[in-house]
Amino acid sequence: MFLLAACNQPSAWHLDSIATGDRQFDSGKLVYAVPSSHLKLEFLRTETGISGFLYLQQHRFIDVPHTELLLTINGEQSKHLVPVRSGRMRLALPPELTQTLVSALHIGHEAVILIDGFELTVSPARFEEKYAGLSGGTLDLLNFVTGSIR
Repeated sequence: MFLLAACNQPSAWHLDSIATGDRQFDSGKLVYAVPSSHLKLEFLRTETGISGFLYLQQHRFIDVPHTELLLTINGEQSKHLVPVRSGRMRLALPPELTQTLVSALHIGHEAVILIDGFELTVSPARFEEKYAGLSGGTLDLLNFVTGSIR
């Protein structure tokens, strides 16, 4: 009985897609959200590739041009400067940071993001399954840097 209940736990990963029939207007987003954190992680797919974002729903990031993000994966910490957008509720992650997060989650590593006093622990559970739905079934890391290749 316990095993069955564990398999039916809701995922923190949520996938939404819009298929218009025209590739240039198709899009999708994969969001990681847990009730214990105000910080959310989003991967957005458009015709130009996959981009990463962090956002807040009820709070704002500090009013500075850039803020420091501390990322911990498999016990190793790295620091990144991330530009703060004018509304201060959403941050665009640099492509190399997006690639690092996707790669770590793909191989099963948990990622801990700390930024502006907000922390989000991102579990790799069900990431591959949900990401495959976002990316069309492949993990094409080249798309992060160059955009879609046709």
